Amino acid sequence: MAKILGKNFIKFVVVCLLLGIFACDNNKKAPGGGPNPDLSDPTDDVATNVGPVEQLVTTDVLEKTNAIRANVPNYIEDLVGGNNEGLARILYVENGDSLFGDIDFGESIDCDVSGSKDIIGSAVIELFGDRISGTISGDFTIQYDNCEDIILMDTSDGTCAVNVNATGELTNTIGLSFVLGQDFGTQTVEDIVSINSSTFAPLNAVINTVASDQIYNFSYELLSNTTNTNLNGTVEYKLDLYDLIELEDFVASSTSSVVCP
Repeated sequence: MAKILGKNFIKFVVVCLLLGIFACDNNKKAPGGGPNPDLSDPTDDVATNVGPVEQLVTTDVLEKTNAIRANVPNYIEDLVGGNNEGLARILYVENGDSLFGDIDFGESIDCDVSGSKDIIGSAVIELFGDRISGTISGDFTIQYDNCEDIILMDTSDGTCAVNVNATGELTNTIGLSFVLGQDFGTQTVEDIVSINSSTFAPLNAVINTVASDQIYNFSYELLSNTTNTNLNGTVEYKLDLYDLIELEDFVASSTSSVVCP
């Protein structure tokens, strides 16, 4: 009897140990599920020297992306060679071959103080045979030519202004899927936009005319079906990587004396 109890006790201990090991394994985070060990925590120096540049890039990329989204009905009108009525009529066309067209993303924008930002790029629009859905795929590059913009920064104690002078270019790929709404009077487009930098793009910037300029490397992406205010990704500064959203949160919690010295 004692031997039987002894064997059962040993089995019980072994089972408990195995359960403990499995429990520990189950509590481990999957690769990529936790904080990126390669990322650094933002500091006051980063808020001052990276925050305004990050906002410049985020604002410009999102403005262009949302402009493309808003222009989908116009792109389709050009494709079918019609006006608003033509756009409505395509919903009644029987299924057929897809229609293809070219889109030019080019525009030149004067910067707030001096210089310019030129946007070049193109895409292909495809209207599927059902005539109510399709895609837009292509790329656009924002070229900063000694562009000095005034960047307004929201901090914990109010809004302050920083001058950023940027030179360099950021290339973005864009993919957009659209479905036309059924209300012909107020044509709507349901879309999913995915956008990302095609390279880990460097940008040279000077903050508030500081003599020693800095190189910033951005890698970012956006995936949303609504107007978004954030780009996911990272920025490299002085060989350290920072998360864009964490940086924005850090700036928002800092004082204006730190962000706009």
